[in-house]
Amino acid sequence: MLWSRRSIELKPFAGYYDTLAHILYRMGYYEEAISTQQKAIEKAKAENMPTTNFEKELKKIKTKTL
Repeated sequence: MLWSRRSIELKPFAGYYDTLAHILYRMGYYEEAISTQQKAIEKAKAENMPTTNFEKELKKIKTKTL
């Protein structure tokens, strides 16, 4: 988790937020995982990337089926 946070500090890409959200989810930090995945979606939009996969993952995190 620390390395993932560090990667975001260095280069805040959407994919890095997605990775951190998955780590947080696996550690049981569900609310933080949701907010981090939402940041991934926002970043993807800002980077002109498709957000479909990020949104699917957010739904899984919210329903705890990831």
